[in-house]
Amino acid sequence: MKKGWEYKKLPEISENLDSLRKPVTKKNRTAGIYPYYGASGIVDYVDDYLFDEDLLCISEDGANLLMRTYPIAFPISGKVWVNNHAHVLRFKDMATQKYVEYFFAGFKVDEYITGAAQPKLTQKALNNITIKIPNSIDEQQSIVDYLDSAFAKIDAMKGNAEKALNEAKALFQASLKKMLEPKEGWEEKKMGDICEIIRGKRFVRTDIVEDGVPCIHYGDIYTHYGLSVKKTRGCINPELAKKMRFAEKNDVVVVQAGENNWDIGVGIAYFGDEPAAVHDACFILKHKQNPMYITYYLRSYNYHWYLLDYVHEGKICSFLKPALENAPIPLPPLSVQQSIVDTLDSLKSKVDRLQDNYEKISQECDALKQAILRQVFDLTF
Repeated sequence: MKKGWEYKKLPEISENLDSLRKPVTKKNRTAGIYPYYGASGIVDYVDDYLFDEDLLCISEDGANLLMRTYPIAFPISGKVWVNNHAHVLRFKDMATQKYVEYFFAGFKVDEYITGAAQPKLTQKALNNITIKIPNSIDEQQSIVDYLDSAFAKIDAMKGNAEKALNEAKALFQASLKKMLEPKEGWEEKKMGDICEIIRGKRFVRTDIVEDGVPCIHYGDIYTHYGLSVKKTRGCINPELAKKMRFAEKNDVVVVQAGENNWDIGVGIAYFGDEPAAVHDACFILKHKQNPMYITYYLRSYNYHWYLLDYVHEGKICSFLKPALENAPIPLPPLSVQQSIVDTLDSLKSKVDRLQDNYEKISQECDALKQAILRQVFDLTF
């Protein structure tokens, strides 16, 4: 260990304020201007506060303690409320607080966690975590300054890649809008005029197997498929398939339910050689148009702005068949549809490359941060 550094446990360098926290059920919360913090950061805004100073919160429970999908240590400042899902620590010096915040950004708390199904970092376990820390506040501040500078540069790299991606996405949407604007020789149709619209039938995730009859689950349209699919992610057994409704080659499958009101209504073109059973939270469009043209239309802002007026919002957002039947679609001749699809495919491939580049840079930036933290705090795992 470096000269002038010591092993410290959190109670030696901070005061635990957990006894001042108060949970408030969602039902009993009153909306206001003060941030309401939980294990993942701000989860709401309420009309009262418990703390009014610079403090550090550390997640007490949740899957994030093991998965690290967001920082487990985060600062709070000013008038805020904290519930019982985040520990609250007061430090005598801001350099020490930021130093500890950085320490937890690189520290794995796995061995201090109890409960597999509901991971929890108890106050007792938190107090047992040992931190290597310089005695000198100036040296702590020097380390914090170094990490601030290094992380700012890394974040700038990631930000540049994200900016390029967002600009490409905006350009794609602008091109999509322009190319779908009605022109001479086009027809203005409703989706129900050019498609037979059939709702899928119910099956659940546990029905999905590796071998059997191809199937399309509505959730996979959001998480797995792109604009089209040739080979489905899973299958259902032939006996269950007898009760299903199917998408056939060149059909378009439109998702009818989802977690927010903007993403629902997107579609994928199905190019599989075998019919695919379709989930009941989807509609099957049978048509004689270019399937990719319809799919691109279902990704356009004009279509989604139209659909918003018909979405039923709740725990799950959804819309009914008439909304899709009456959706206006500009319809050029088939040869023009193919030309539009070719152009959009080319633009989309460029966006996809930038998406891949952003994800690669993002992973590399996160890995670089962790490497720097391990080096600074001499962490091994």
